[in-house]
Amino acid sequence: MDILYVGGSDLVRSPNHRARHFINFLQQHAARVDVVALKPLYDGAHDASVVDKVRQGVRDYAEDPASVVETGAGTELTVRKLPNRFDPYAQDLWAYLHLGPLKRRRYDVGIFGNPDNALLAWLLRKRGIVDKLVYDDWDYFEGFNRPRHWRRAITWREHLAVSMADVVISVGTLLADLRDEQGARETFVVPNGVNYPLFARAQEKKPHPPTLVYTGSIEDWAGLDVTIEGFAQVRQAIPDARYWIIG
Repeated sequence: MDILYVGGSDLVRSPNHRARHFINFLQQHAARVDVVALKPLYDGAHDASVVDKVRQGVRDYAEDPASVVETGAGTELTVRKLPNRFDPYAQDLWAYLHLGPLKRRRYDVGIFGNPDNALLAWLLRKRGIVDKLVYDDWDYFEGFNRPRHWRRAITWREHLAVSMADVVISVGTLLADLRDEQGARETFVVPNGVNYPLFARAQEKKPHPPTLVYTGSIEDWAGLDVTIEGFAQVRQAIPDARYWIIG
């Protein structure tokens, strides 16, 4: 079958994201896998002023609004997005305007992750571009600590994503139970996991100093600076303690 995967900015910002692994899996089993991703309007230095960021972002968009790469398994379309403040409102509508050749294709299945893509998924079905819709449900976005106006928009989008999907694939049982309560037609649980053979040697228990391990995203919002500062206090009480960051 032919599949369209809409993953948004996670595919560009986090190359080890669940969405990227899902796509790699699909490419081994489908006839064709096309991908829609989003890249930042501005991707330069963080300490630039807002005006400089917008000015440079507009220039970058004028030169490269969208890029198309043929992967061998299909087409990967990457669209330069609007500023981040538009994330829960119009990023997916913006992406729809830049779909180009993908609008002329027909897919057996459209898979979308992140409720930011809900309206794009709705349009893809409305226009007959995709037949079946699958929501890759990898987080509880309603619970994010964000401003109220953002949470209201994302809550509406999350409910839309669940209600219109033919199938919901959740990362855990609690999330799947919530989607069932919200009216999902059918849910499956496919948790994030590890390559067990790769970590087999970790089963050989060896003595080691007291160790704190962080696994997850290494990004500015992850709060690692706070944990590192806190670990300095741990070292005062346990001098041989160590802190491993894996991300």
